[in-house]
Amino acid sequence: MYDISTEQLNQILGEATNEEELQKYLKELKQSGDALQIQAYFNEILARKQISAADVVRNSNLAPAYAYQLLNGTRTNPNRMKIIALCLGCQMTLQETQRALEIAGLRKLYPRDAADAIIIYNINKGNLSVTDINIQLDAAGLPPVE
Repeated sequence: MYDISTEQLNQILGEATNEEELQKYLKELKQSGDALQIQAYFNEILARKQISAADVVRNSNLAPAYAYQLLNGTRTNPNRMKIIALCLGCQMTLQETQRALEIAGLRKLYPRDAADAIIIYNINKGNLSVTDINIQLDAAGLPPVE
């Protein structure tokens, strides 16, 4: 269900006429699972941008074993900063990053949050270096992307 927009999901729910249809929806939602959704989304981005998983892992500054587990779906429930690190490693745009966070069930980047503002600024400027962003976050007394 990751490829269906939230608007479309709201429409499906709005058209549900009975408890049975709701239960069917919930079953499909559960079967689609966040880990598989985020894995599929990352794979789609990698294919579209023609980036190797090795490059993403290297660029994300995450522990290689952990990053590969996130990318292949064997590791579930990553924290928000790990998803952001992978998004930076994938050279995602702000829109793509927001979508990844949404798919993972995590809070989107919010411009009123200082750490998020630094990340948004860098993504918008094309600076996708986790190291550079972490230097800026550290200078502001904020936790790093890791």
